[in-house]
Amino acid sequence: MTTLTRWLFRAAAPLAIVLCAGWYVENTFVRQMPTASLSDFRWYHLAAQHIARGESPYLAEGYLYPPLLACLLTPLAPLDYVTARWVWFLFSHACLLAAAWLIWRHLGAGRMAGVIVAVVWSMGAAAGESLALGQIGPQLTLLLAMAYTLIGRRQGSAIGAGAALKLMPGVLCAILVLRRDRRALFAALASGALLVIIPWVIVACWLTGPKAPLRLDYLAGTPSLLSWSLPSVALRIYEPLRPGRPIPTDWITGNGLQTLRLSANQGLISAGVALVTLAAGCMVLVVVVRGRLTSQQVPLACSAMLALALAASPVCWTHYQVMQYPGAALFLGYAARRKLWRLVGTALTCAMFLYPLPVAVLRSYYLRSNGWPDSPWVMYFWTSIPSIASLVLFGLMARELPEIQTQGHACWRSLSFLLRPIPHRRPYRPPSSHRHKIDGSLAQVIAENEQRRPPSARGVQREDAGVAETIQLRRTETQWQGLGQRPRRDIVYSQGLVPRVSYIEPRAIGRKLQGGGR
Repeated sequence: MTTLTRWLFRAAAPLAIVLCAGWYVENTFVRQMPTASLSDFRWYHLAAQHIARGESPYLAEGYLYPPLLACLLTPLAPLDYVTARWVWFLFSHACLLAAAWLIWRHLGAGRMAGVIVAVVWSMGAAAGESLALGQIGPQLTLLLAMAYTLIGRRQGSAIGAGAALKLMPGVLCAILVLRRDRRALFAALASGALLVIIPWVIVACWLTGPKAPLRLDYLAGTPSLLSWSLPSVALRIYEPLRPGRPIPTDWITGNGLQTLRLSANQGLISAGVALVTLAAGCMVLVVVVRGRLTSQQVPLACSAMLALALAASPVCWTHYQVMQYPGAALFLGYAARRKLWRLVGTALTCAMFLYPLPVAVLRSYYLRSNGWPDSPWVMYFWTSIPSIASLVLFGLMARELPEIQTQGHACWRSLSFLLRPIPHRRPYRPPSSHRHKIDGSLAQVIAENEQRRPPSARGVQREDAGVAETIQLRRTETQWQGLGQRPRRDIVYSQGLVPRVSYIEPRAIGRKLQGGGR
């Protein structure tokens, strides 16, 4: 890349970040400022007030969540609705920005990483709807970003907390099983169980009123136009929209889950489509990774699993797509780092079909005719394409998983390759007590090496290279503690040269090295 092109990228990146930040503030803050109008948050606030008075949160008719959320919101119970909504609104923004910061750091904290995160957060548009409704999407987005970027018990705790608030993040436990990460899996199961059981024990033993929601059949699914998942698409096909006839009632009123009544056949169809989609996707993932994930594959695998879960969920409201922000940014960062520009374009196209484009088209139809379009094909296409785009994203992410080899975090270390050269590592030099000059013949060098290495490290490879005889010794952390405990390094000895350590990939160990170089 020429100096001029590199300079143009350096100048354009901050400008793009500033423009995206301005649009994010306009779309998610200025336009969505809380008012006294009713929203989904009113049920959270009402449930918290019931708990503060010693009553069950399920006295609030529209509260359909586990009791954990209502317990966490009890500090807002003394506040009036507008003030409490402002506090929740600002806290939701803080969660979104914290999630963006985690993904930006994981992608390398460079200019290109900043551009990618800024584009996803500003152009995704689903955050605006979630903030306007007062939903818990931003909080789940932060927990998912933590699950993608953290490791060990902290990763498992983030997954467990997300599953306690809403069941969907619990599917990431399958990734921990494929990773064989017992600590993270135990942390996820333990934290999720505690965060579900303890609030429910409080409701059952110390609070008066219903101990659970009056109805649980709303989990079976809905044919609502605002639910963009494959089970909802199947229910809309089962109860079709015919040309020249009005839209079925359940398509319009299906967003009120507390009043929706599905028939037995509809429940079986929704559950069957959900289970088949989730099972088929999990089988594809297992086959692609051959039954085991590496630590470098976990972030992308988690993103793929969440995209699959959103497509297979019986209920997937439009604003749920905000939870795809971290995964979309990670995938775009991976593709950009490897200069897979077609993959970048395909991923961006899928991301546009997840929420921004269908919402813009349907909104334009609704505003133009003061109602939904009469064409069945228009309605079926624009309410079905988001779930298809989510499945395509899952397939693209799963296809790239085998390409992520054991390269540490090299793919994520820096996304500024277009803006600045990636710095080279300084070769490791052993402490002075382990350095020695090599003088004399090659036989003397071999004899010294035979005395220094332990009996378990045998099998020196010799290569005749003309004037320079090169011997490559591969040691691991447990085989040779005398070299500063640096694992997986290649120590190259050449006649007449000081030994040096090169950072060579394991696959290149058998490559002939001349004169002690790489």
